[in-house]
Amino acid sequence: MFRFFLSRIGQTLAVLFTVSVIIFALMRMIPGDPVLMMLGDDFTQEAYERLRSKLGFDRSIVTQYLIWLQAILRGDLGDSYLNHERVSVLVWDAFLPTLSLVVASMLVGTLVAVPSGIVAAMRKDSAWDWGSMGFAIFVYSMPSFWKGIVLIWIFSVHLRWFPAVGYV
Repeated sequence: MFRFFLSRIGQTLAVLFTVSVIIFALMRMIPGDPVLMMLGDDFTQEAYERLRSKLGFDRSIVTQYLIWLQAILRGDLGDSYLNHERVSVLVWDAFLPTLSLVVASMLVGTLVAVPSGIVAAMRKDSAWDWGSMGFAIFVYSMPSFWKGIVLIWIFSVHLRWFPAVGYV
């Protein structure tokens, strides 16, 4: 059992390493120069070289990967190239609204699905059983963005319970 556990730990580490290399490589393959994007209109050759050195782009690709991996393991996601804010702050700002949406949707889904499933199980092959199963398949088959648009239309435009934009 212990050998199996060690084997799984080794496999997990190998997968995490491979995924980290792929993510790092994909970030480096993005077209354009991030240093030029960060400098914008303030471009001078001296500023370019200074920022390139500060970001570590003047080092070997292996050294860049190791520095990047060390920063990721510390939780330092760096600065956004576009708006010069800490990425961890941007992620945290989006995390709380996202978490509240996830919890609310799971709560509503559970409060609707469990009673519907109980009634459908008690009345097998009834209209309720077929209707609830058909409704569940229909809703499950809809793309998430379409469900979002429909819910915005119902609760914001039609019922006027919530604003159509922003975080409530």
